[in-house]
Amino acid sequence: MFNPSDWYITPQEYERAAKNGIDKIRLERRIRFSGWDKERAITTPVKKRKPKSKWADVAVSNGIHRNLFFARVNRLGWDEEKAATTPASDVRENMKKVQKHSSRNKHYRHSPELIALAESNGIKYLTYINRVNNCGMDPYEAAVTPLRTRKEVAELGRKAFQEKYGDVNGLFFQKRRATN
Repeated sequence: MFNPSDWYITPQEYERAAKNGIDKIRLERRIRFSGWDKERAITTPVKKRKPKSKWADVAVSNGIHRNLFFARVNRLGWDEEKAATTPASDVRENMKKVQKHSSRNKHYRHSPELIALAESNGIKYLTYINRVNNCGMDPYEAAVTPLRTRKEVAELGRKAFQEKYGDVNGLFFQKRRATN
């Protein structure tokens, strides 16, 4: 159970911690913020950092920032030699590579020749892109196939409607029955 007197650190405990190489602020943080018990906070030694690697200086001389070098070693798990000798990649080049393979930039993949062919046939750029990306047409076919007139579109729509629902006008304009 929690004892409020554990928050108070006596001068003797500060001295014991100092003998173990733990400074005052670290001892207070261990007990008050991290919730360690006093004995553990006083006796657990501070972890030693690795000495600075010679590869860090090699990385700086190769034009690699120190933060990038340590991020490669610590976060990415690279060995120090590889992290120090592999040049830092240019952000703009990486963005171009990513955009080239991104599904969001499909329209950049179309050849300028086919786009020019489509425009010479009276097909707008966005119509060509829509035909290829959304309708799944072959790029050459999308550039060559002429646009439909409004009358052709209306006729196709009427035929599709009749195939799906039948003759709707038959309900309203029925032949009159002869009455006796």
